[in-house]
Amino acid sequence: FRSPPPGGFRLCTMESLAMNGVKIFNLSKDRDKNQALYSSLQPKGLKEKTKEQKKAEREARDSHVELLQDFTFPVAPNCVTQSADGSYIYSTGVYPPQLHCYHTQDLSIKFTRHVDYEIKKILLLSHDYRKFVLMQEGRWLEFHHQAGRHFRIRIPKEGRALAYHASSCDLLIACSGPEVTRMNLELGSFQMPIVSNCGPGVNAIGINPQHELIGLGGENGILQCWDHRDLSKAVGEMDINLSLQRYFQRGDDEEITALKFDTD
Repeated sequence: FRSPPPGGFRLCTMESLAMNGVKIFNLSKDRDKNQALYSSLQPKGLKEKTKEQKKAEREARDSHVELLQDFTFPVAPNCVTQSADGSYIYSTGVYPPQLHCYHTQDLSIKFTRHVDYEIKKILLLSHDYRKFVLMQEGRWLEFHHQAGRHFRIRIPKEGRALAYHASSCDLLIACSGPEVTRMNLELGSFQMPIVSNCGPGVNAIGINPQHELIGLGGENGILQCWDHRDLSKAVGEMDINLSLQRYFQRGDDEEITALKFDTD
C-alpha cells in the first residue's frame, strides 16, 4: 500500500443522478480538472512525457533498423517482390530452387517451398501472400495458393516477364519473341496473343494502375502501349534509341529491361 502524499489523498468529485433507482455517474464532467489532479498524484516516473521526450523517442524509432531474419539463400537469390498490402515479401533463389515468404511485422520467415526448376520471375495474384504464379526455366508456369502448388503448365516460348491485367483476368507473358502470350485465368485457356513491334523479344511489361493501359518494352528499344479493348494495333509507340541520340548523343542498340507506370 502506497503511503499518502503530503496533505493526504484528495477525492475527485463526479456528478451523478438517479433514474428509476439506478445511479448514473457523469465521468466526462470536469475531466480536465480531474486529469490534472490524477497526474499530480502519479509518481515522478509515471507522469506524462514532455514534447521533447516524445520527439526524441520518435526520432529514435524512425532511425532504428531491424533486420529481416533468414533473408538469405544457400547460393544466390534471383528476384524479390512485395505484396500489395506491404505485409509480405517473397524472394526466390538457388540451390536447390526455392522461394521464401517473409512476414514484415514479425520480421521472420513465414514459409519455404522447394520447386523443380529455377524461378525466373514471381507475380502475386492477390493483395497478400495467398495466390501467386512462378515463371521457371524450361518454359514452365506454376500457380500456387496458400496450401501448395495448384497447377503447372508449359508456355510456347521461354518466358521473360509477367503481368496481370485484373479487369480481364488475363495473365500476360512476355517471351523470347515479339508476341505476348495471353492466358485468361477465369476461362483457363490461352487467348490470341498481342503481336508487338518490340523486335526479337519483349523484355518488360507494365500496366497503368489508373486506366490499365498495357506497356511493352522490347529488346530493340521500342516502347509500345496497348489498349486491352482493342488489341489489333498499338495506341502509341516510342523508340528510346532515337530519344537518347537526340538528347544525349548516345543510344545505338539499347534495350528496355524494366517498365513501371506512375500511380497518377
